[in-house]
Amino acid sequence: MHGVQNAILLHASLAPGVAEPWADGLLQALPYARRMQIERADATARIASLAGLALALTGATRVTDPVPRVVDFRFEAGARPRLEQGPPFSVSHTTDRVACVVCAVGDVGLDIETLPSGAGPTTLRELSRWTATEATLKAAGLGLRQVRDVLLEAPPLAAILHGRRYALREFQLASRTIGHVASVEPLEVLVDSVALDGVEVSSAVQRALGLPTQG
Repeated sequence: MHGVQNAILLHASLAPGVAEPWADGLLQALPYARRMQIERADATARIASLAGLALALTGATRVTDPVPRVVDFRFEAGARPRLEQGPPFSVSHTTDRVACVVCAVGDVGLDIETLPSGAGPTTLRELSRWTATEATLKAAGLGLRQVRDVLLEAPPLAAILHGRRYALREFQLASRTIGHVASVEPLEVLVDSVALDGVEVSSAVQRALGLPTQG
């Protein structure tokens, strides 16, 4: 039996109207099809997509060596994004927050949702079950078509999908954001808030682009 493994969950605010200094360079370095997909999205979805990738690079630099490169991203049709030369990761975002979990070993899934202001216990319970379900599907590399195949153990602490058991870890972030991390192996998850325009994220993207960093 394997021991508890560590994972890093980074999250950041998606401030409206803010253009991150690394965003254009990251966008231009992505594969053509993915770049076109992001460019066709509205401004909010565009920065959320790029921010998720930036957090994946930032988290990867904390758990792996060598430093991952933007060219290592793979975006196969019907599959979750991955780093060919990097650790597994999963991204989720709401309208005002983006999060990414990175794990050195083993597939992982993440989903976050915003709890409406004044929401009661029923809404909280429903959103908790939903994030647990979607995180499990992401960990398995499946889409929402298989949502009815996920069986949750109360409250939920684990999920069963196609005969495989996934450990669940619930958490709450800033701005009433709740979510779950799902993994085959139990994880000890370090949760850390970062700034998208901060030194760590900017440096991680610059290194992944092969550019010199400051400081």
